[in-house]
Amino acid sequence: MNTIKPQAVRNNSQVSNQDGFTLVELLAATTFAALLIVGLGGIVGQITTARDTVQDRNDLTRQARFAMDQMVRIVRHSPRLLLPLMDNPATDWSEHVREQTIPASTPEGSSTFAT
Repeated sequence: MNTIKPQAVRNNSQVSNQDGFTLVELLAATTFAALLIVGLGGIVGQITTARDTVQDRNDLTRQARFAMDQMVRIVRHSPRLLLPLMDNPATDWSEHVREQTIPASTPEGSSTFAT
């Protein structure tokens, strides 16, 4: 016949071995995880800022190219084109500067064109 042996009864005074983490281990792991999250948050913030800066520069470059293309298209099809004149070295008057005043004023300097 088989007899069943009674299990050992534990007393409260006996030390039991339990699997688990101590409070110090949990605090260390939590601290490490918090430092890791803060570090990754800073890196992600820098990456986001850099991405926004690059995107803004790309948008400005795209707008500048569009504006330049429009100006080139308009100038290319223009029958008249005003180009600046070179300065006349015989005078001290800057002939490439064109100012319009109301009423019209004579240019300053000793230009032969100033009449």
